Amino acid sequence: MKKNIKSQLLNPFEFIAGGKALLIGIPVILLTGRLAYFSGMHFDGVIDMHIPLQSELYIHLLEGFIAWLSLAIVLALAGIILSSSRIRMIDIFGTLAFARWPMLLVALMGLLVNADGANKYIMYTFLKQGEAVVLENYELPVFILFIVITLLLSIWMIVLFYKAFTISCNLKGAKAIISFIIGLLLAEALSKLVLSFLY
Repeated sequence: MKKNIKSQLLNPFEFIAGGKALLIGIPVILLTGRLAYFSGMHFDGVIDMHIPLQSELYIHLLEGFIAWLSLAIVLALAGIILSSSRIRMIDIFGTLAFARWPMLLVALMGLLVNADGANKYIMYTFLKQGEAVVLENYELPVFILFIVITLLLSIWMIVLFYKAFTISCNLKGAKAIISFIIGLLLAEALSKLVLSFLY
C-alpha cells in the first residue's frame, strides 16, 4: 500500500501517460496561470517563480505553456539523440505537462498569503529598500512557511520531470541523469529567452 502511494506521488507515469496525461496537464497549466494572475505570481521559467508581479492574464497563461514546451522540446531532442528506443512525442509532451501540477498547489497557496506585504516588509527591514510595511503577527511566519512548501513542491516537480523524461525516452543511469540536468538548464535558458520577448 505504502509503495503504491509512493509510486503514485513520485512516478505517476506508470499509471498516467500519453494523451491522458496531456488532457490533464493542459488544464492544470491553464488553471495555474489563472490562479497566478489573481495572486500576482509569475511562473517565469521552467523552474522559476517570482512574486509579487502583476501582469495581464494572457502573460500568466503563456508563461506556463512556454515553460512546458521549452522543457518538452529540449528533452524530446535529448531522447531522440540518446535513446535506442522509439520515442513517442505524445508521451514526452503529455507527461511533462502533467508533471507541472505541483505548481497548481503553489498558485493556490499564493491566494492565501500576503506575499506583496511580506516581500515589502523583508525588503525594508533587511535591505532598507522601499517603505515601512505593517504586517499582522501571523503574516510573516505564514509567508516563510509558504516559501518552504514552495521549495519542496518545486523539488517534487523536478523529480516528476526526471521520471517523465526517463520513462518516455527509456533512459537509465548516468546517461539519463547527465542529459536531464543539461536539458533542464538549457530549457530554463530557452524559456527565459522566449519570455524576454513576451515581456
